[in-house]
Amino acid sequence: MSRNQAGGILLVFLVVVVWMLAGCEIAINEPSTGRVVGKAVFLNNDSHEDIIVSLEILEKGKTRNVSRAINGITSDADSRSLTAQTKTKANGEFSFESVPEGSYTLYASSKDSKERAVYTSLQVVKGETVTAPDLQLTAVGDIKGKIAVWIKYDGNQGDSGTVPDMEFLYAGDSTTIQSNIGNLTRAGYIFSGWNTEADGDGADYTIGSSLILEESRTLYAKWIVTVGGPGQAGGIIFYDDESDGIDTIPGYRYLEAAPTDWNDMDEYTTIFGYYRTTWDGVDLPVGTITNVGAGMSNTIEIVQKMGDILFTDPSGTSTKTSSYAAKICNDFALENEGVTYDDWFLPSREELALMYLNLKQHNLGGFSDANYWSSTEKNALYAAFFDFNSGNNYDGNRSSDFRIRPIRAY
Repeated sequence: MSRNQAGGILLVFLVVVVWMLAGCEIAINEPSTGRVVGKAVFLNNDSHEDIIVSLEILEKGKTRNVSRAINGITSDADSRSLTAQTKTKANGEFSFESVPEGSYTLYASSKDSKERAVYTSLQVVKGETVTAPDLQLTAVGDIKGKIAVWIKYDGNQGDSGTVPDMEFLYAGDSTTIQSNIGNLTRAGYIFSGWNTEADGDGADYTIGSSLILEESRTLYAKWIVTVGGPGQAGGIIFYDDESDGIDTIPGYRYLEAAPTDWNDMDEYTTIFGYYRTTWDGVDLPVGTITNVGAGMSNTIEIVQKMGDILFTDPSGTSTKTSSYAAKICNDFALENEGVTYDDWFLPSREELALMYLNLKQHNLGGFSDANYWSSTEKNALYAAFFDFNSGNNYDGNRSSDFRIRPIRAY
């Protein structure tokens, strides 16, 4: 190989290396920028040329970095407000290129203006073009600029779907509250409109209603927990009293099952117990019932009559215990997010059936293929239990050992 050939190869190699390094640097230093476009117009003039549009960053201390990027215009090094300016074309159009991500305010003014048309909280996102609402001025005299505002929709922990588009308008204008057009969903919840607060404690806005917007506002998706969703105390919802339009549990909406079966030192079963006024007296029924909503009153009645200690066997024996199904549930407490919930009870027979149908059948709640006590008696010697393996309910001897799952209403 001649010296000239070697030199040529070396030169090509160096050119490739320089090209590669330049490419890497460009990729590495590629800014996170977007684009802003819009129109500034005179309300009483056909020509909208040379209206001055200013783009001002809202984030303090970033002005100098921004000003170097926008339209190639650099503002005063000491400036903490003005970032860039441009002028409109004859049709009022303007644009700002290579705008770093962030929040901005747009101003429009003319040489005759004494006030400015303003649009606040313009959000610039990398790689996207943001179209601002029209900035309106009068051609001469005092400018009565309109304040541009927006309404934004937030999915508020939605799992899938999209929110309605952000809408731009002017203060005092009316807008219509959008529906769930993007099919937002959240596991364990149903969509129930929009609210001014993420926790749902703000003002509700009904879909299709009108809102006069005086200032920019974000509306959050309002989610209502549904069957199978998380309960207030950290358990799982198995009944929604409003689902059928019938007020079955006055004063309450949901029935919530504890997240797991009760157990004491890995002992998962307990008895229902017998009620009598003396150790050698006659066994008596407490007088409990079967329906949905009865578990709470059943439990209160059982504990009030049986007390802290009850009989473990039928009349003729004197063995007693302080551990029985209704009392265990009545004494049960669970902490969730810093709040202690101690209003649990033993479910009625029909409430147990709902837990089986709405939870166990859908592999929710971690139930065992075992028998569970209800708070419903058959008589003085037998009480109702539910077989979570077969899905049937039976009446069992009150001294039988079965599992229990505390529930509560709220």
